[in-house]
Amino acid sequence: MRWIPVTEQLPEAEQQVLAYCRYGTTGGYICKAIYIPPETYREDSGFDWDWDVCNTYNEERDDYEIEPGWYERIHNWDEYGSVGINDTVTHWMPLPDAPEVDRNDD
Repeated sequence: MRWIPVTEQLPEAEQQVLAYCRYGTTGGYICKAIYIPPETYREDSGFDWDWDVCNTYNEERDDYEIEPGWYERIHNWDEYGSVGINDTVTHWMPLPDAPEVDRNDD
């Protein structure tokens, strides 16, 4: 696996990936994220979106478009499952496979 520049390729819509986010001139961090391309609608999405990121209504479809961009995936927070990334995502890579879990470790 390698880091893929967003200028080279974007992940499939709503594919969970690792994203490298830059902030300022020297900072950066890695997070689990998804990319939402333009013209992605709530009804077609595999996620439950908060209304604050669905502000464009399409009368013909009778549905709201999700604000395109990068969203951090949060799995241990009850209120939100995804929040917009305000920093610049420069690279991404597929998630590694999960470890095999021995059922006897419980």
